[in-house]
Amino acid sequence: MRDQARKGTLNFVRTRQERLRQYFGRAFEADLVIITLGLTETWLDRTTRLALAEVPSPRLLKQYGNRFACKVLTYPECAAVIKSIYTILRKYDKPDLKIVITVSPVPLERTFSDQDVIVANMMSKSTLRSVAGAFAAVTNGVDYFPSLEAVMFSAPNLVWMKDQRNMEYFMVDRIISEFVHRYGYDCANLC
Repeated sequence: MRDQARKGTLNFVRTRQERLRQYFGRAFEADLVIITLGLTETWLDRTTRLALAEVPSPRLLKQYGNRFACKVLTYPECAAVIKSIYTILRKYDKPDLKIVITVSPVPLERTFSDQDVIVANMMSKSTLRSVAGAFAAVTNGVDYFPSLEAVMFSAPNLVWMKDQRNMEYFMVDRIISEFVHRYGYDCANLC
């Protein structure tokens, strides 16, 4: 998105924003919503008080450095975010909506915290896993799907590509097949 927005006119950005609103609005028509938690590090815009979807560009950080801040979300903050997403989905969606929460097994490539990236990654994934499991355990219509565990407890040579960051297609296929088996959805209907 950043590359496209940087080159776009204001009209282009507004059109893209509308397309994204329409795309995410489709969640309210769905029978199944999958929420994949990725990491606990987030960037905040201190001026708008909004969380950003990605790291601000180096140009923006240089020009408006004090405007942006990196924050590592805590367990209670992550739990509050999941609860707010759930509340919105339940308010506007179908009563029989099924929600599946999962944690992305893709590791952090870098961290903006003062921790080593390996430690930051483990803390992030552990926090998200705990939040997801606890929420699913006490919330009707919400399941936890163990994609993180499927990767973490499989043979590394079967899971990871040579870059040790991206998963082998074999593993992705296994995870998707298990998901389809559990929830009975045809892969063609998930996209």
